Amino acid sequence: MSLSILVSVGVVVYLLLGVTSATYLNLAANERQLDFHLLVAGESERADRRYSVRPAIPIDIETELFVHSNVQAVTPLMRTRQRLQLEVLNAPNGASRLFVTGVSLSPYEISLPRPLVGAGRDQLARPGSLILSERDKDRTGFALGDVIETDRGVVTIAGIAGGPMARSSSYVSLQTLQLLGGASSAVTPSHYRALLIRLEDPSLVSVTQDQMKQRLEPLGLVVLTLEETINEATFQALRDNPMLRDLMIAAAVGAFIALLIVTQTLRAAILSQREQFAALRALGVSRWRLSAVALEMAFWTGLLGVVFAWSFSVLAQAGLSSAGVDMAMSRDIVVLVSINIFALSMIGGLAALPSVLGVAPSELLR
Repeated sequence: MSLSILVSVGVVVYLLLGVTSATYLNLAANERQLDFHLLVAGESERADRRYSVRPAIPIDIETELFVHSNVQAVTPLMRTRQRLQLEVLNAPNGASRLFVTGVSLSPYEISLPRPLVGAGRDQLARPGSLILSERDKDRTGFALGDVIETDRGVVTIAGIAGGPMARSSSYVSLQTLQLLGGASSAVTPSHYRALLIRLEDPSLVSVTQDQMKQRLEPLGLVVLTLEETINEATFQALRDNPMLRDLMIAAAVGAFIALLIVTQTLRAAILSQREQFAALRALGVSRWRLSAVALEMAFWTGLLGVVFAWSFSVLAQAGLSSAGVDMAMSRDIVVLVSINIFALSMIGGLAALPSVLGVAPSELLR
């Protein structure tokens, strides 16, 4: 009974933390997919995760950045992506909708998501080609090389996007997007959102950032690292969506309460064996030996709880994925939940020790 409760609580905690973590990572999904070390944007745009064109970055700044010996490349971050909803007509799994994002295949590789650089860009360069995300692949049942028939035309799957793009939408070029009836606008310098900088020696990112700040901050520009850019984008998304923020806080509180239940459950399970402990005392077993038995029960219950909770959570993740719900099962989450389940199981065993040590053979006569 105690093991089943422990496993159930573990699965609930995995679900709460997994879905919350996936949501948190998706808040800055675009920023996480870019391969840069520093970002330059207008000071007044720090609170705008889109880094829009107001105020404009002076044209000569891009040239000035190359003065730094550690700068390898400077690329404008442009507003080049547009989304389009397609009605799928031949999905093996019966899915009826597919969202695609059109991207500009500009020579600015830093501003493209990592999977679209190099071979990915060549795949999209062919009109009518599409790179399908892993999520859309699982949801629709399509595979590499399949032809997707939609209400707007036909596209061929030229690649499958995994890694950081596995849970995003699928991608087409702006040319293909236009063939499918989506609007496609030309990219001009007025569409600059910010400047992305790649360094020759990434280990010197802090030194280079400080040097650039001294020159650019008086001009009303900020210099952010990749980590700072991701954090600002994430926190801005949470500020813009208070309901999502409250749900994430509620999920964290719910996970904490669920884990506390484990301690009380194990303590109650051990105390339910008082008669057996009293019988052992009547046979001459020492109190310390009874304590070892109680802790051994907590140990094995906690260990089995960790294994079964993880196993059932993996199955739950697969089920949620097929339904289009993201659930992260990163190593950090698995380690965190496993340590908490096992530790709280042992705490429940320790909490029961005073009652176990106080058991007497006379309790058999009650």
